[in-house]
Amino acid sequence: MRENSNDLIKLKTNIILIIPLILLMAISPILAFSYSEGSPYDQQEDGVPIKEITCRDDRVLMIDLRGKPGCAFEEHVDELESYGWTRVV
Repeated sequence: MRENSNDLIKLKTNIILIIPLILLMAISPILAFSYSEGSPYDQQEDGVPIKEITCRDDRVLMIDLRGKPGCAFEEHVDELESYGWTRVV
């Protein structure tokens, strides 16, 4: 009976140690290939010229009425332009 108890403790310990390893393996590719440029606003604050600011995921770079950059999905560009935003080309 005592041997079964020790085996159960070892199994639980192994599971507790393996779960973080599996999670780390799942997250590491996401971190390695994630978008690292920062938001358009952060890029502007870092001194990147407006025309060189990059958007992720095929989004469109736009400027609001205050001159602040933002990225929008293509299907929202017309609506944003109706509110005074300008597409950066």
